[in-house]
Amino acid sequence: MEENEQNKLSEKTAKSDEDIIDLTRRVQAKPSEAVLLSPEQIETAVEKALKKMLTAKIEAMVIEAIERAVKKEIEKINTLIEELEDNQR
Repeated sequence: MEENEQNKLSEKTAKSDEDIIDLTRRVQAKPSEAVLLSPEQIETAVEKALKKMLTAKIEAMVIEAIERAVKKEIEKINTLIEELEDNQR
């Protein structure tokens, strides 16, 4: 994967982490103003957060795997071309 794409994914993850930390600090600073959430709401929020984080990581892994496969196939093609050229001489 290109370094630029990795940086973008890292920035997205860092931003999500910062948001969670910020929210936690605000709730800790003013517990009387904290909103009470049902277990279902908490579960939904956690699922969404995990989905975002995992989606970025999975995308990165898929892109990396595709790049490796394409590189390997290009190398095979180049080897075949070289062999054909050698046989024609």
